[in-house]
Amino acid sequence: MMIDTRVRLLAKAIGAVVFLLGSGCMQHQVQFRNFEAASLAGQADPGVGEATKVALRFEVVDASGKPLTHLGRHSFAIYEDGVRSTSEALAYATGEAATIEVCLLLDDSRSMYDSPGTRGAANAVISLKEAARGFLTELETNARARFRTHIYRFANSVEKIAGLDQIPDKYIERGEHFTSLYHAIAKASRSHPGAILVVFSDGADNYSQNHGTVSLEALMSELSLRHTKVHAIGFGDLAHEYDRLGVRAESALRRIARYGSVRMAGDPKLFDGIFREIARRITSIYTLTYFSPNLEGRHSLVIKVEDGLHRGSSPATFFGETPLPRDLKGKAQEASQRR
Repeated sequence: MMIDTRVRLLAKAIGAVVFLLGSGCMQHQVQFRNFEAASLAGQADPGVGEATKVALRFEVVDASGKPLTHLGRHSFAIYEDGVRSTSEALAYATGEAATIEVCLLLDDSRSMYDSPGTRGAANAVISLKEAARGFLTELETNARARFRTHIYRFANSVEKIAGLDQIPDKYIERGEHFTSLYHAIAKASRSHPGAILVVFSDGADNYSQNHGTVSLEALMSELSLRHTKVHAIGFGDLAHEYDRLGVRAESALRRIARYGSVRMAGDPKLFDGIFREIARRITSIYTLTYFSPNLEGRHSLVIKVEDGLHRGSSPATFFGETPLPRDLKGKAQEASQRR
């Protein structure tokens, strides 16, 4: 039977998880970080029938903030309205199957070539490419989740490229001396809704106004609407650089990365470690799909970790019917036409 194809919005929540470690049951507070719950359009699935399909995405970290990546599908239990979900619902929970999109945005403006590299590299671009390759390898070799990656280079213009080899090791004069940081982020976010963005820049945005006035405020509005996660890396002295409206570069990155993280690298030798740290965080993302028999009304969910000595939970809420945000209205209309 075809599942009800109505698109429903589910609440987002961030909750704490408690891990019990050791025979003495010593408690350590850690977090479910960036917890999101959202319904999906229905699909044909034998044995399920009409149900609300709930997509859950979150990170699990320990008390020090270190991502936990070893948890499997059977490490989680779902409680709906205080009752543990049935084996039928759990049978359709998938922790490893979902594909996560990641966009890698790299600044290759003239100033990157003027900055020295490390370990014998002639410039910072070579060091950046080495670190980016390590980042991509971390995602490609992850055994628990699948990642689809997209690479962009940006200076004056923004270009999607097939691989890092398309960024030259030596500067080739092409009139690309400026930085369209905001335009690059907006373009990647619009082209790949729901993707995680990893952005590297060595300076403030000083050119996006030439691409249809992509201001910081407009960009913030777009990212907030989509709840886009951005992990930003700033290279150089961003505390003393400003965009065309006078916003400090470091401050702009922190605002852009509201749902992600910001790291500053004063030296190219730090690139590799920072990229690997971000890769570990991204690979700690868990995606679960849960089928609820409830089609209407407000319902509570509790996601619990039940994995050996590891114990903890995080709450969420979903609604059978709720007004849709603008970016979901089109999907709802398509679903309505199919019924």
